[in-house]
Amino acid sequence: VQRQNEAVLTELLKVLHATHPRELELLVGRLLEAIGFEDVVVTRYVGDYGIDAEAPLTVGGVPRVKTAIQVKRVVENVGARVVRELRGSLTSDQQGLIITTAGFTKDAVEEATAGSKVPISLIGGERLVELLAANEIGVRRNLLPVYSLSLGDLEGVDADRPPQGDGKSVVLWPLPGGQAR
Repeated sequence: VQRQNEAVLTELLKVLHATHPRELELLVGRLLEAIGFEDVVVTRYVGDYGIDAEAPLTVGGVPRVKTAIQVKRVVENVGARVVRELRGSLTSDQQGLIITTAGFTKDAVEEATAGSKVPISLIGGERLVELLAANEIGVRRNLLPVYSLSLGDLEGVDADRPPQGDGKSVVLWPLPGGQAR
């Protein structure tokens, strides 16, 4: 099961790499709503100043954090320059989030978490497909039947005692080749 799930996530990431950037932005908008962002607005495709979506996140019903999101459909890891550019596009009341189909360079991670600067959250490709799968976006969860004993249902059944009644049984519906007894 684990190998199958990993194969599905790998294939989903390949599909995301082949998806048009605008479609990926819209897909990320759906994901953001699924994970708890409210009033998600995917910005226009051209001339968005590096902000692909905006959405407030309410944490515990109290603070409302305005978040500016940049979506990067790339194969190579995102560098520190992208983090700096997003930070430069933020208004004073916004936090930043970069979501990519790849990963992040060491410099990008350091820049995103640098002290005395607005922190930028990062979601790489592996985490992106995990979140999509957890919210059943682009994948479907199949349930496997798992049996467990329910011995309480067997109360009153005694293997050493013959069944009560006339010993005859009636078939509830005729099966091919079967007959009532």
